[in-house]
Parts: sequence; structure tokens; C-alpha cells
Amino acid sequence: MKPNSSEPKWRLSTPLSTLRDISALGFGREEALKLCQLLADNTREGVIFLDRQGCVLMANATGSTLLGGSRQSIGKPINQLLQAMSPDGYQCRVEEGLFERLCEGETCTVALSHGAADLYLIHSRELQSKSAYAVAWLRKLNSPREAMLRAGGLDSLTGFAGRQAFENALSQAMERAQSGTSSGLLYIDLYHFKVINESCGNDGGDELLKQVAGIFVSCLRGKDMLARLGSDEFGVLLSDCSLSGASQMASRIVKKVESFRFRWSGQELAIGISIGVVAINAEGESANQLLAAANASCNAAKKSGRNRIKVYHGDARIKARQESMQWLSRIQKAIAEDRFILYAQPIVATEDIRHRHHSEVLLRMRDEEGALVSPGEFIPAAEQFGLMEELDRLVLRKVLAYMSEQDDEHHYAVNVSGASLGDSKYCDYVCKMLDETGVDPARIQFEITETAAISSRRAAIELMRELGSRGCKFFLDDFGRGQSSLAYLRDLPVHYIKIDGLFVKNMLRDAKDYAMVSTINHLAHVMDLKTVAEYVENEELRDALEKLGVDFVQGYLISRPEPLEEN
Repeated sequence: MKPNSSEPKWRLSTPLSTLRDISALGFGREEALKLCQLLADNTREGVIFLDRQGCVLMANATGSTLLGGSRQSIGKPINQLLQAMSPDGYQCRVEEGLFERLCEGETCTVALSHGAADLYLIHSRELQSKSAYAVAWLRKLNSPREAMLRAGGLDSLTGFAGRQAFENALSQAMERAQSGTSSGLLYIDLYHFKVINESCGNDGGDELLKQVAGIFVSCLRGKDMLARLGSDEFGVLLSDCSLSGASQMASRIVKKVESFRFRWSGQELAIGISIGVVAINAEGESANQLLAAANASCNAAKKSGRNRIKVYHGDARIKARQESMQWLSRIQKAIAEDRFILYAQPIVATEDIRHRHHSEVLLRMRDEEGALVSPGEFIPAAEQFGLMEELDRLVLRKVLAYMSEQDDEHHYAVNVSGASLGDSKYCDYVCKMLDETGVDPARIQFEITETAAISSRRAAIELMRELGSRGCKFFLDDFGRGQSSLAYLRDLPVHYIKIDGLFVKNMLRDAKDYAMVSTINHLAHVMDLKTVAEYVENEELRDALEKLGVDFVQGYLISRPEPLEEN
């Protein structure tokens, strides 16, 4: 294939190395900068030179376009420009002192009004002058799927949209509704999926989710959108569709599901669903409220039985708000009545699963009748109403009290939410509880998800360093799921890497997942970190992990979560 003559003749690796190489040839600084500008103007990426405060000094043609035009951008902070260009109010902070903390090649994806772009921030002492140059590097993502994948908008299991991408699409549909273009929203929940998942195992549950997603999409039109919203919940956005049309689509989906049989390990199972239907019109308030209304409709359908549809109008929003407030009241009442209990799941050495290294502490809630409520039901509400900090402290308080009464030296790991990471008083609270209970800090460990650690990077590092100085250990949980950078991993003072279970459980069937597990394990060991593999359900998987050299395993092969007192 002949090269396109309209394509740029020059490809720029990084402006820093280019300037350094040109200067080495004997050119003066001004000449070198002019040559760099020439090269920058002939690349499709946006190249933007910044001063010490992160204000734009100059930009190539692509960078000027991405920032809204050269005249408007010169002299303004890049974070202000990106925020103004973003439909979601995305903020990319470029502030004084930040350059010294940034690592060369660090990347994030920013949403712009005319598409998405990767943003690199590059800094070199060789570029320092009175203006203390740095460079912002923007690469526009031309493919919608690429942009969605980079922004975490695709569900890794089904390959369809994830919740964030779906909410963005809902917001756009609501904007169109203001001009008279109505759409429909379906909220679909698999009937008794938990029972099926337990009987078929996680692998069977995953396969079921992929197959039913295929059924749903086979019923839709090309302009409709399917998304996975939760573990067993799906959303459908029906563009340019009336409420009656949305109801007809829901009936079509139900009819197709009724004729479907799921076959797994010699079993043949009939599948049921519940669907809530909501109109997207000019009366809508927000994407979250629409989803809450559709979820309330779906719950009403579920109470009526298998394969039922419930259409709600304005009262769905009222019901959704009422249900949200009910969850707030239920959680607060459970805290007051001490109905939150701790479970634990052991983590063992891969080469000898009889040796329990430590246990991860998990939170469960009992309802008014004594039945267990799964975290998937109350955690989202706790996050919505700002109760996670209180629940994190409750877990820490309970587990330290339990440990102080035991004669053994068993170690326990507790999860720290993003909300607690942002709480400046959380570290002081941990230290206070350690002092009061007398528990050896080396016996308590903390698990922080990769996403939370990166989102609150500075706070995470401070917490790790402070508690690490007292002997506490840290796990980076779900590693590989978020938009991680090796620079982040290098800077975070963690002791263990928990390899995301989505890679682990599929590694024997998927060469890419196997490579991910192997690469993460090797990288961790090079950095002198221990590794833990989640979702280990059988000996075949454990054997493969042992051959790779993974240090520890966790999953149903070892033990299901059980009450802390029985652990």
C-alpha cells in the first residue's frame, strides 16, 4: 500500500529528545527550537509548550485546534483550557510544583468536546530556562471504541459499554430530549443470577452474562446502545424511541430470553429477567436519576415474578428517591444496632495451600430479619450518601478488637475506600486504634484498589508511608484493571500486588490473560513485591500460578468467606 501523500512526513517521538539531539549537532538554542517547531507542526499529535505555571507558551496546529484555537489558548493555564473544552467538566491539574512530581511518559485520557485525547506531561531539566519549559503532548483518539476503552468505558467481560459510558450517552439523550427527540431506557436484571453463579461457578456465571448480552443486542437496532451496569444488570438506550416503542422492545427481549436455555457442565437452565422501562423526555433531571428510576421500575417488575416488565412514568423518579433514602436509613440503623458483621477469606502460599499467610476481612450486613445483605446492595448506597468513611472505621475497629483478644499471630487485611483515602483524619484514627488495642501494627494490612490509589495518589502515598513506618503492610488491589502506569507502581510504597481476578480466572483459556498475569507477576518480583492471585477456584489454575511463581492465592479452592470468628 502506498503511503498517503497527505500524511505528515515527520513523526515526532518526544519533543525533549528531539531538542537534545538537534542541539548536539551544533545548532544554537533558538535554531533548535525553530527546528523542533517545524517538526511539531508536521505531526498529528498536539504539542503544547508550557511555562512553570502550566500556562501555554506556544502550540503546534493540532494542539491549537484541540485547545480551541491559538489566540484563545496562549497565556492561559492548560487545565483551564481542558476544563472548558470538556463536556463533563474534566479537570487536568497543571499547577506550580507539579512538574517535579510527574514522571516522563505519564498518561491520562481527557474528554474534549470534539473527541477524546491522550495527554502526556513531559518535563526535563534540559529545557529549563527562566520560563521553566514543560511540554504537554495530546494524541487525539479517532476511534470511538478506542476512546471508550482508554476512558474505561468498555466492560471487560462482555465487550459492550460500561456504566460511565452509558451515563454519558444518557446525558446526551437528555439533551436531545430538550429539543423534542424522545428516547427510551431499559434496565434489565437477571432473575436469581446469584443462585446460578453459585451452582455453575464464576466461569459459568461469566459465560451466562456474555450469552445473555448477545441475546439482548440481537434484539436491538443499530443505533441503540447496550451496557453492563453491574454484576448482573444491563442498560439499553433506545434512541429516537417512544415509550410504547420501548415497551415493545422490552417484550421482544423477554420473549427471546424465555426461549433460551443456558447449558453448562451438563446442566440446562432456563433464564429469567426483569425489565424496567422509563421514557427519556424533556422532563428528565439527570442521568443518575433516570437510572435510579429505571432501577426502581426493574425492582417492581422483579417483585411480580420472572420475565416481567414494569413501565413507570413520573412516579418512578419519586420511588427511586424514596428507595435511596430508605437505604440511607437502613444503613444508619444497621450501624446503630450493630448489625454489620465481619467475614474473612484466607490467602495462602501458592506452593502449600495449607499455610495460611493472612486473611482478607470482608463486610456483611444483616437486615431486620437477620438475613445477610451482600455488599453489592449496600456499598453503592453507602458511597452515594458519604457513609464509606464510617464503615471503614467500623471494620477497622471491629477487626482490631477481635485481634487483641486472640492468642495467635494471624495477620488480617482490611479494605480502604477512596473516601477514606481522602480523609486526612483516617491515618490518625488508625494510629489511635492501634495504640488503644495494643495490636502489633505488623499484623494489620490495608488493601487499596489500583483505581483509588491513582485517583488519590498523594494521599495514598502519605498514608502508606506513615502507617508503613509503624510496620503496617499495603496491598495494591485489582492491579491491571485500572489505567495504571509503571511510574505509579514505582512510586507507591506497597508490599503486595493483587492481580485482578478477571485475568486470573480466564488465564488458562485466554493467552492474553495468561500473558497479563505472567507480566504483572514478573514486574512485581523485579520491584521486590509479592504477588497474590484472586479468583482461584481449581487445582489446575493453582498449578499454573505456581509454575509462574505467583506467591499467594485466594479463592474458592481455598475457602469461601466465612464469619471472622470461624476463620
